[in-house]
Amino acid sequence: MSVEMVPYDNAAAQAGAVLVTRDMRPVQFIEFNPKLKEMVRVRAQVKGLIAPMTYFENGRRVLEKETKYDLFMLVEVAPAPKKTVKAKKVAKLTGVEATIAEYVEICAGHEAKLLKATKKQAPAVQALLDSARAVLASLQAYSSLVAAHN
Repeated sequence: MSVEMVPYDNAAAQAGAVLVTRDMRPVQFIEFNPKLKEMVRVRAQVKGLIAPMTYFENGRRVLEKETKYDLFMLVEVAPAPKKTVKAKKVAKLTGVEATIAEYVEICAGHEAKLLKATKKQAPAVQALLDSARAVLASLQAYSSLVAAHN
């Protein structure tokens, strides 16, 4: 797992989220007091500093500009999943497979008529049908492998 810096969230900080400054110094949350002036509602101790620092509710040290002491949270980020065959490609493959299967079925149903009507092209028609059947068998085998892998 990797760690990522995300914007400060007061509720998460109060619940115990891991805090750091913009320059990655560890921070210990002390308190949030909504009754105080806006600029001192959040108190936190930055590692390496003697006194606790005060912050605006959004984790900013100074409202008008960014500082190295602004608060952030660290969150764990799950690693990206391993790349597999994308669903879109699988759907496209399944569509192609279905189209070829329909083609083979239609041609097989009319094979005798096709061969009789086109005596001169009979070998070519037969080769085309055989080729379509071979492609369909290959696609079905590939689809099975993809389905088993995912």
